[in-house]
Amino acid sequence: MCYRRIGLFASQSVFDRINARLGVSEELQACASDSAVEEEHEEQPAAEDDREPASDHNYYTRNSAGVVDAAAAETIRQLEAEIRSLESQLRDISCTLNINRLCATDEEFRFYTRFPSEKVFWWFWESGAPSASRLVYWSRAQRTSDAMALEKPSPNRRLALLDEFFLYCCRVAVGMEEKVIADIFGISSTTVSRRSW
Repeated sequence: MCYRRIGLFASQSVFDRINARLGVSEELQACASDSAVEEEHEEQPAAEDDREPASDHNYYTRNSAGVVDAAAAETIRQLEAEIRSLESQLRDISCTLNINRLCATDEEFRFYTRFPSEKVFWWFWESGAPSASRLVYWSRAQRTSDAMALEKPSPNRRLALLDEFFLYCCRVAVGMEEKVIADIFGISSTTVSRRSW
């Protein structure tokens, strides 16, 4: 008999078996389910169903890869241009700092460069600056025997050309030691010894 009961209950759902055990009638279940459906309709007003979702929280947007790549490339170009601008400003500042820091008067120009005045120093620099851009370091000239390779300027410059010229004047005209010049210009003494004089 026990097996027949199990067979009888096997075709029913768990919900139906519990209701049968508790004595809940099917009519009572139907009334309860109808009232639950009516309550759901009352809780959701119809006006809210017609509203559109807020646009400030659209977490899913589909951008094509080309649009994103183009925007990123444009941002990269802008940042690279800004970096180049800042690097040139930094070079200009460091270029003027070394000479202006030491030579504020004509007397100081005479001491450090042996030029009679600041005006004469700048005249000399302006006459030599166009050819100074093709300056080749002595160490490079020793390594390279090809004359065509020497026509290209040396690419790695720790100092601006004006600073190199001022460094040359300090070394030759005043006779400063390499260590002192290195401290003044903020470079190593080996860099001072490799300059093109």
